Amino acid sequence: MPDFTPQERERIQKWTDALRSDQFTKTVGDLRIQSGDGGFCFCALGVACQLYHDEHPRTSRWNSSEFFVEDADVVYSEDYQLPWPVQKWLGGIGKNPELDAFSGDCLEWRDIIYLNDKKRMSFAKIADLIEQTFLANSALEVASTDA
Repeated sequence: MPDFTPQERERIQKWTDALRSDQFTKTVGDLRIQSGDGGFCFCALGVACQLYHDEHPRTSRWNSSEFFVEDADVVYSEDYQLPWPVQKWLGGIGKNPELDAFSGDCLEWRDIIYLNDKKRMSFAKIADLIEQTFLANSALEVASTDA
């Protein structure tokens, strides 16, 4: 598990807050697709890409469902996973992060694409699992150092 900086924890929290908001409509199979009304639908990873784009509009762009990020002299692109610069921005969580997910009484690791696309899990539930996996221990560490 990465050791997150306060800024990385804040970005992950911003991602989970966005997943719980009414700002994003859910899709499966791609980071982003255009909806019939001219707007866009996102998968859970696509929401993270959009948040990255909001903060880095000069070095990132969408082309249909594909997300492009310029980092130094390299252009990264993905249409269903997190591009490398977005992974780094979120603290090195990986291109398709695995989350703690319970199946009955058993703890299982499930990646976000599986939970979003195959299990059709709600954004709110995915947000809960992201927080449980990446922020719960960080929050405990911060609380224990304040005591």
